[in-house]
Amino acid sequence: MCANATDFVEHDSAKIEDLWQKTEQYMPKVFAATEKNVPVTDPQHLTLLRDFMALHLVRSYRFKTVHTNALSEASAKLKVKLLETHREPLLRLALRATGEHLDDKRLDEYAARMIAESSPAQAHIAGRDFPNSLERMFALAKERLQNWYPEIIWAPMGHFIIGDSPAITLRWQGNLMDTATDVQTNVAIDDAKAMILPLGPRHLLSMGPRSTAATAELAVVQRMNSWQISNARKHVFFKPNRHTADFVRAESSDRRIAD
Repeated sequence: MCANATDFVEHDSAKIEDLWQKTEQYMPKVFAATEKNVPVTDPQHLTLLRDFMALHLVRSYRFKTVHTNALSEASAKLKVKLLETHREPLLRLALRATGEHLDDKRLDEYAARMIAESSPAQAHIAGRDFPNSLERMFALAKERLQNWYPEIIWAPMGHFIIGDSPAITLRWQGNLMDTATDVQTNVAIDDAKAMILPLGPRHLLSMGPRSTAATAELAVVQRMNSWQISNARKHVFFKPNRHTADFVRAESSDRRIAD
């Protein structure tokens, strides 16, 4: 579903691939069932489609960026806490470590260095904690999706394209199928009203409050395709044809995305 990413998981990658495989090994039969363009009712298929959506929400460049940025955000908050709430203990610790009474500037530097040299920070920087983070978030996403149901959307005209971060959460007011409706993308799962994930050129998985099947007009297909392009990091993929290629180039004209 996603583009091949070199060293997406640098440590314990086999462990994570085994985790994905537990879901993906059953998906060919599920994909075959979705091509019937009818609501999904098989209990096993319902569970697998929820897990498949959860997998792609987590296995994405967006989640990796959030994970990477978490260290700097947490470090900044911790440093403020050390300098303000725990200033006296920090001063004593710095005195024992350096043999000097540090002024404000040097104490700030000492606090930053102490945080950066901690075991959790070093593991995060090296990427050693990323597999565990993926595993935890996959389990959490699956739990959050327990009461969501798949809607299979068929495109009789046009083709769905697939970006390299294909699972997208959506929030809006009004009618989603109205192309004039303003839609927020990549909101938190608990804030989302739907989520979308292309399955192939003609079919797209949407998660919502009930299991249904629907037909999408060309304008709706193009709008969903535009979200794939705007959320892609490097690549989008589509069934070769001139109309889709022209649409991708027009939508990504100001972005460096390979087609």
